[in-house]
This record gives sequence, structure tokens and C-alpha cells, in this order.
Amino acid sequence: MADDEDDQDLLRSSVELIQKLRRDLPEPINAFLNFTQKAKGGQGALDEKVKNLILVALAVNQQCEDCMVMHLHNAVDSGATRQEILEACLLAMVAAGGSKLVQMKTIYAELEFLQR
Repeated sequence: MADDEDDQDLLRSSVELIQKLRRDLPEPINAFLNFTQKAKGGQGALDEKVKNLILVALAVNQQCEDCMVMHLHNAVDSGATRQEILEACLLAMVAAGGSKLVQMKTIYAELEFLQR
């Protein structure tokens, strides 16, 4: 992605999807969104930054480019450094093998974009 317009499109399409789901399946989608917000929140044994770093690594492991971008931005917003993000991604590669190495192109592109 690594483009502000692409990031805005991702955000816009995500919001539109959530609105449709809330209209068509209000109870389960609201329960899911509530659950994810509570799970990602800063309270608990893991702070918000660590949780966001884990989510970046999981997104790499799942090969979900939109997820990688979203969770990388959340990690940066919660204070994660470039090095911390890259080390978290390295753990995804350790867990899943070399096949996750190619997913790093998305992480690097987004980090480069954020440095501008």
C-alpha cells in the first residue's frame, strides 16, 4: 500500500463494510467489535503497544495485506519503533517459516511511507 490515498481507501472501505454488517447482522457484529476492542485495549498483562506488535506479526503470518497496514499503523500510533515492528515480524517468520519472508515487502513499504 504505502500511499496515503490507498490508506484512506482502506479505512473508508472498512467503515462501509462495518456499517453494512451492523445493518444486516447487528447483534453478532457489535458483539465481535466489542470483543476486539476489549482484547486490544491497553489494560491487562500486555500493554497496548505489545498487543499491536503481536497483531502485526499475526497479520504477516496470515498474509493479510490490509491487516498488516492497519495493525502497523496502530502499532506506530501506540509508540512502537521501526525496530520493534521488524522484530515482531521476524517472529512471524520463525513461527511460519520462510514463506512469510515475502510478506515483509508490505511492512517495509508502509514503514518507508510513514518515515516521509
